[in-house]
Amino acid sequence: MKYYLLLFGLLLLQNANSQIKPEFFPEDILNNTQDVICYCKPGLTAQSRAKGVSISYGLVGSGNYIAEEPTTFTGVGSTLNKLSHIEFKLKIPVLLKERTKVLLSYKYFSEFYDFQQIGVDFSETFQNLNTNNLKSNQYGLILSHSVNERNYFALQYKYAANGNYTGWTDLDSRYAIHKLIGVYGFKKSEDFEWGIGLSFSKSFRRTNIIPFLLYNRNFNEKWGLEALFPANIFLRCNLDPRTIALLGIEYSSQSFRLGIEDTPSDPLDYAFNHAEILFSISLERHITSWIWWNLQAGYQQNFSSDFESKSQVSPFFQADPANGFFLRIGVFVSPDL
Repeated sequence: MKYYLLLFGLLLLQNANSQIKPEFFPEDILNNTQDVICYCKPGLTAQSRAKGVSISYGLVGSGNYIAEEPTTFTGVGSTLNKLSHIEFKLKIPVLLKERTKVLLSYKYFSEFYDFQQIGVDFSETFQNLNTNNLKSNQYGLILSHSVNERNYFALQYKYAANGNYTGWTDLDSRYAIHKLIGVYGFKKSEDFEWGIGLSFSKSFRRTNIIPFLLYNRNFNEKWGLEALFPANIFLRCNLDPRTIALLGIEYSSQSFRLGIEDTPSDPLDYAFNHAEILFSISLERHITSWIWWNLQAGYQQNFSSDFESKSQVSPFFQADPANGFFLRIGVFVSPDL
């Protein structure tokens, strides 16, 4: 397993010369599926911390949008000055027993596009991104249960409203994303556990069923591996009792329903998705009591942003945002449940 991180990276780098998404990555891959694992027992010591409450800010640098098909753009494309986001997560325990835990979860995520220049092609769409932030309000229920000292299972249901709607949230079905995630875990020793799982999602874009594999291992008191194939893999180093470092690769994607009213003719309607691979190093540092801060920095390999048509008057197109460096910083509460 020590060489999986290198192998995983080499597979991704084979696609680095192209912005085409690797075929072994489904569109809606396991975003935040690791959350369903965090409160399951048993588990390994020295793992990265579970987050009960967290708030974070992320920033990606400037770059041009380039059409995936050369004939898509007739003029100069749109230029992004920066892309930022904020994220707030909350988990509330409603049942905490020795073998069984039930939690309610909530996540708010919002993206802010700041364009330096809007190109002539699909200008209404890029202008809408520039003036309206994209929002995601996600509500969930997590159940975890230890079958015995060596086995456990966990289930999570999530409902999300994703789009460029006005107001805090909008429960209209056109923005809805439903996800159901299940995992069965095996703790082989105090330093090794693995699990198999299945993720089902239904959204305004498509319906997906994705199997996944959980693999956590401590090599010694300092080094370990945390992986959720095929979504991410991290090499962990416990620098000291208060500091955890993670080096790894993860796949990230977001989908939003994008309605555009301000057009010369009929309104436009899109299912907007962007996907990227993140090569990063991150630090988690204990401050006091249950309070930690985390910092993540690295390089973002972007794939095409897909603007899927949801109406006859909305032309489908794909654009490749430029790759670049990213930074995320946050604070979180990590209770020992």
